[in-house]
Amino acid sequence: MKLLFWNSYHGFTRSPPEMEPPLQRRIRFVQWIQEQSPDIVALLEMKGFDADSLGTLAAHWGHGSHVLNAGEFPIALTCRDFIRHPICHHDRMVNGFLSVQAGSLPVFITHIPPARFCNRSEELRQLL
Repeated sequence: MKLLFWNSYHGFTRSPPEMEPPLQRRIRFVQWIQEQSPDIVALLEMKGFDADSLGTLAAHWGHGSHVLNAGEFPIALTCRDFIRHPICHHDRMVNGFLSVQAGSLPVFITHIPPARFCNRSEELRQLL
């Protein structure tokens, strides 16, 4: 089973100077994911995405199953197989966490922001 984990940096809508412009970065990302042919893709900072736009993006690499956490910088997961038992949590957390059963694999994803954006100790307590 092949799992890929990627930070989309503001949902591919912004890029700092050292990165490619957002549209080119998104196009190259989709091409790279297609080449890798992963079973599961975990995505961070999917700002601006909803279930439909995530589904459209995931279809580019052949994934028909997906889930998106709510929040300012949502966490997402796409899968070639069915996603079961999704648990999405972001209450009192900047990014929250996502827990699913992807095929036969239990998957837990979180994104702890830099200390200047949150109380990291509190974020970790929430996770526990």
